[in-house]
Amino acid sequence: MTGSEYVPRGGPIQLVCNATAPREPPVDVAWYKDGRLVVSDAQSGLIVTKRTERSTLVSVLAVRHSKMTDAGKYSCRSSDNDVATVVVHVFAGQSVRTRS
Repeated sequence: MTGSEYVPRGGPIQLVCNATAPREPPVDVAWYKDGRLVVSDAQSGLIVTKRTERSTLVSVLAVRHSKMTDAGKYSCRSSDNDVATVVVHVFAGQSVRTRS
């Protein structure tokens, strides 16, 4: 999880964080937006899920319908203090699809 993501307003946001350790996965992963802790809230459409796959803890932050206020710097931090960051840009237009 690095770099930038561009999402049309109203579109879904899905950020995936993989926290890996040599023997056992980290105990937890916390999500932050612009330095503030993100809390899962199904009513608002923001869901954080976690699952373990071998020595990796996979956490997904999903926003069903993005708003302009969902734009910002998102970070995931493992209990081992490893951090990954992505900047999400929400734009007011519709996504551009190309045909091949």
